Amino acid sequence: MSTFGGNSVGFLSRPILRESDRSRFTAGKKSRPAVEELDRLVLLSVGCPEISGFVYLDVNNTVALTNNGHLDPGEQPIAGAQVLLYDANNKLVASTTTDIFGAYSFDGLSNTDNPTVSTTPQVLSLGSTPTPFTDRSYTPTSFNLFDPSLGTLTSVSISSSATLNSSIVAENPAPIPIAITATLNGSYQINGLLEPIVNSGTTTAGPVLVQADDPLNPTANDLPFNLSVSNPSTTQVLTSPAALQFFTSGAGRTTISPTVSATADVLVTGTGVQFTNITRAQAATMIITYNYIPKVCIPNGQYTIVQNPNPDQLINGKTSQPPDSVYPAPPTGQLQMLQVTVNDVDLPHNDFAKLPPGFVGNEVCPTPGTIVRYGLHHQQTQLVLSFVGTVDPVRANNPANYSVTTANGQHIRINSATFNPVTNTVTLIPARHLNVHHRYDLSVSLPCNTGCGDTVVVAFGGRKSLGGFQNHRGQFVPVVNGVLPRGGQGARVLAHARAQARAARGRG
Repeated sequence: MSTFGGNSVGFLSRPILRESDRSRFTAGKKSRPAVEELDRLVLLSVGCPEISGFVYLDVNNTVALTNNGHLDPGEQPIAGAQVLLYDANNKLVASTTTDIFGAYSFDGLSNTDNPTVSTTPQVLSLGSTPTPFTDRSYTPTSFNLFDPSLGTLTSVSISSSATLNSSIVAENPAPIPIAITATLNGSYQINGLLEPIVNSGTTTAGPVLVQADDPLNPTANDLPFNLSVSNPSTTQVLTSPAALQFFTSGAGRTTISPTVSATADVLVTGTGVQFTNITRAQAATMIITYNYIPKVCIPNGQYTIVQNPNPDQLINGKTSQPPDSVYPAPPTGQLQMLQVTVNDVDLPHNDFAKLPPGFVGNEVCPTPGTIVRYGLHHQQTQLVLSFVGTVDPVRANNPANYSVTTANGQHIRINSATFNPVTNTVTLIPARHLNVHHRYDLSVSLPCNTGCGDTVVVAFGGRKSLGGFQNHRGQFVPVVNGVLPRGGQGARVLAHARAQARAARGRG
């Protein structure tokens, strides 16, 4: 048994209660949220209280739903994450991993003190069928996989047998008896299991004499041959992890439909003898039995659920439990854990959120979006930079966190930066105007709430980045997709701008 330090067991910060969306949960046994995409698997138990939940990536296309500690539509499951269950004495009593839907469950404990028991054998049979045949179904056509709610599967016993028969009638038109010998070769293969089961056999009859035909009674001396190849029941006992997993039911996979293929050849020797009514047929049987350690219900009491270690490239996020209780992420290096009290009822949605490495202090660093430039020729340039994600207004309003670099490597400082929380954009005023035809790079120190320190570079420039300008009357003229207006106010402002440019060149 494993233990872990008692000082940290069950330590939970004050929960953050979310009052909205309580209708996601329904009361009673086997309750599940009504909206989550991950809830494609119903976690079943047989008469035992069940502890269950999800491990998922708490990142959403909707910014408000990202890193909120709740499993929301669009958030991705994390498969293969380890989840441990400790009792009140800090003793490890069960462990599991999440399935492809990010779901885990504890609905009982392995009763290792009791001997292994077996399920009722499942028998599949194939009646007498003429050979050769390929992938013929048994009756019934399928058998049930092991139900993991019964306990821990330890081995799978598969018994298979087959009988191949051939009937031959020999006639001797010669005037003297003739000795003949017959040999039957047969084989079969069971398909659809973890590995094919293959078997074969041979039988020989003779030599025997076939008497000459009686002209008055031509069939009186016909000699019937009945050959049979019987493979006695052979049993395979499978114990490998791959076999135990293959024969255990899971989401959308509860039965297996095996098939059988068979061939047979008959070789008869005896010159001058005629053979009629040669038939070949096979019958087969397969028996499947599961051997397992029965589980016992989780005893009532206090337990701690631990999700550890983190999946690769992810960090701990928040944890949550019904009704809408969200707990902050643990400090770096500490385990994610939740406490539960088992009392003869199911305990669903003990959920563990994970975050990508870009999250710092439980906040995601925003990513830069588009840059739209305003101002034409000698007008003051304004750059409007959009963000995706939560922005720290203090860092966003600091002009030192931005700079522009020209194509030839010159640096242009930013005189001012103004963040608009409504649009999640910041307006930047460079120290000098930027030519609408040139390309530039904007360096941005990401405005994270806790300051992740990452700097990214966003390229911009050209007419298509121009969003508009002020005409000589101070009116705003929008520009769409880089197409400058050619009439009215647009034409006059262009002419005025060109005149200013010529005047500036003359003064120079």
